[in-house]
Amino acid sequence: MSIEEIIPEFFSPPEEQPSAYFRIFIAAINRDGNLAYTEQMAQDGKFSKEFKPLTNLAYDHETLSAFTTANGDVALLAKQADKDSLVYVSEKRNGTSTDRFFAPYDLGMPPDATALRYTEVIHGLNGKVNIFAGNTSDDGQLWWKYQNPNVIKEEIQYVTPPGSNEPIEVHAQVEAQPDVPWSAWHPISAYMEMLSSANNADGRIILAGLDSEGIPYLNFQSSQDPFAEESWLGWQDISGGNLSLSDIKIANDTDGRVYLFGVAGKSVYLKHQMQLGQDQFTPWMHFSRFDKSVSQLLLGMTADGGIYFLAKTGDQKRSLLYGCHQIPGELNLWTQPAVIETCGGDSILAMHPNANSKLSLFAFSPRDQQLSYSTQASPGFWEVFSSIGGPVTNFAVTADITPNSE
Repeated sequence: MSIEEIIPEFFSPPEEQPSAYFRIFIAAINRDGNLAYTEQMAQDGKFSKEFKPLTNLAYDHETLSAFTTANGDVALLAKQADKDSLVYVSEKRNGTSTDRFFAPYDLGMPPDATALRYTEVIHGLNGKVNIFAGNTSDDGQLWWKYQNPNVIKEEIQYVTPPGSNEPIEVHAQVEAQPDVPWSAWHPISAYMEMLSSANNADGRIILAGLDSEGIPYLNFQSSQDPFAEESWLGWQDISGGNLSLSDIKIANDTDGRVYLFGVAGKSVYLKHQMQLGQDQFTPWMHFSRFDKSVSQLLLGMTADGGIYFLAKTGDQKRSLLYGCHQIPGELNLWTQPAVIETCGGDSILAMHPNANSKLSLFAFSPRDQQLSYSTQASPGFWEVFSSIGGPVTNFAVTADITPNSE
């Protein structure tokens, strides 16, 4: 027996350290209307049951979004209670545990809007944040605000050529942040009761929405230039002439193909892009039918690839959660929907992947003001719900991707 076999740890190459740590981050609003947060104590681990204060301003209990910037930092969107104004709160790249976030940045509100039906946040072609907000006023106008694209500026640099001791002046074209960080609020001429968004394979944003009669519409960004101001192709009626929906969700499969799911009572319908990246979709196909009406629909990605589908059905007292998943690499081959768990009828759900790509499912009870979660053991099986805690009045989930400083 060789010495390498006796003490192999001395002869094995050291394990490669991860370039970043990925933890699920939960933002919340407490009873006093203050922003707070908790997060996983380690990658793929349990959650701290302490909700730490994030800012001491008072916020509207209904409006909260959490997302990750292109740099991997946590960012939040909330509505300040005493100013009727949306604010953007982002994480400092080198912040400390006691000074982790920048001061809230005032984004204002869409003209004549004092309350919002919903907000939707997604990255655009250039990786920057796009915000969509539905007004609750009679006209129900959909509004849009985005981080302005970077600009190209001329910069003078001094470079010493090889073999010379004297630097020479060089005029270089460099990418720079814009002088004005955010656009104004722009109307997108439509009334949408709800909105869902995804990115096309070429990076363009795709919006899927329902009007007041449940008619589904689709809208694509028109430009593929990350330095150009955003624009849209216009809303397309995708109802097929006779379909009215109560919910619509949009998602990408492993290859980037876009799928649409629509809820009509007890039935769920599906359509997808005919070819990757193109604007044409198949007709609606019947996906599944349940014993009771579907009250909430979530989409995620399984650890081995393919879309994960979760539907909540039932009444105000008790709801059943059905799950199924796409067979990786197949357009329309899915496992059979099966009950994975039960929850309170008023529970509000969210889903997010862990660092190992397994999904975690979050359930918030407005009645008890408590938050709990379950994590996949495998694509078809979930752990028992565990408590995260409370009391909170709203929550949102995203990822914190922190570079490894070691």
